[in-house]
Amino acid sequence: MSELAVELSNVFKTFSASNARDVNAVRNVNLAIRAGEFFTLLGPSGCGKTTTLRLIAGFEQPTRGEVRIQGKPMNGVPPYRRPVNTVFQNYALFPHLSVQENVGFGLAIKRVSKEEKKKRVQAALDLVELPQAADRKPSQLSGGQQQRVALARALVNQPAVLLLDEPLGALDLKLRKNMQLELKHMQELLKLTFIYVTHDQEEALTMSDRIAVMSAGNVLQIGAPIEIYEKPATRFVADFIGETNFLNGRVVEMGTAMTGVEVTGKRINLPRQNEFPTNSVNVTLTVRPEKVGISRPESFADEAKRISFSGVIREAVYIGTDTRYLVGLSNAETLVARLQSSPGHRPGEYAIDDPVIVWFEPGDIRLLTE
Repeated sequence: MSELAVELSNVFKTFSASNARDVNAVRNVNLAIRAGEFFTLLGPSGCGKTTTLRLIAGFEQPTRGEVRIQGKPMNGVPPYRRPVNTVFQNYALFPHLSVQENVGFGLAIKRVSKEEKKKRVQAALDLVELPQAADRKPSQLSGGQQQRVALARALVNQPAVLLLDEPLGALDLKLRKNMQLELKHMQELLKLTFIYVTHDQEEALTMSDRIAVMSAGNVLQIGAPIEIYEKPATRFVADFIGETNFLNGRVVEMGTAMTGVEVTGKRINLPRQNEFPTNSVNVTLTVRPEKVGISRPESFADEAKRISFSGVIREAVYIGTDTRYLVGLSNAETLVARLQSSPGHRPGEYAIDDPVIVWFEPGDIRLLTE
């Protein structure tokens, strides 16, 4: 196992209010973040991800539990004595200072020699590709350039861990996507530990080595992007990470390699994933829209291994790269299918009220209980 950069052990954070109930912002969080990895805290507003970041930075102290950085206990250690730097969404640049003065501000506070300061500021500006802007003021820069200056100011201090609190949130969509890739390339080049906070699922999937999905102060699942997306542990995770379908089912048999489930009035067999009691326990089946196929009833190859249902097209939305179909099933449930525009599927191939067969592979279904 690689060296750990940051560890949170049984961490709770409770905010007290004189005229209201206490707020449990973080509940029993356990994290082991490896040195040199891009780790993302992902979740909706109010889920505790920013509070968790602030606990690592030292802006908040845990009510219970312990925070360690590079193996050293950090409880009670102020932010300026921790080997971390933070990049915020609003950048917090000094408007009256030039770019190079902003970048070198922390070094000046630490009384680094002028020669060393000049060398490190130049290296940081080169890294974010802004050497030509050294003498400009922040007001003379675009939003993307200001974000780069904030990043350079954090990196110039050579922190062991860089904390990023939704730093791309103020950028327009195209620039944000470009900066996602640049940040990831920069992290790989520097081999620094990045801990990133975002509510944007696509951003997390694009940049992260691992993701921790949070809800109501709890960490629900930690894993690589492909694991979080393909094998969600809970309904919340499945629903929050991208678009997905849910069907209600009931476990009727547990075999050594198979789980028998009754869904929409028919029995289907799925590869065994979890241990379920067989006394008709209710479960949720989830399958991603891109895993769902559509065929006309007369041309459907009824392969024994495929799971299929009869339905009717209720909605068809052309999105360019693909078409999103909403299919109504016989029991009033619905499934969404997204079919790529390709030689195998022409946009507009299926129209409203067309009878169809929707199908998918058993291995593409996840069985979930809450």
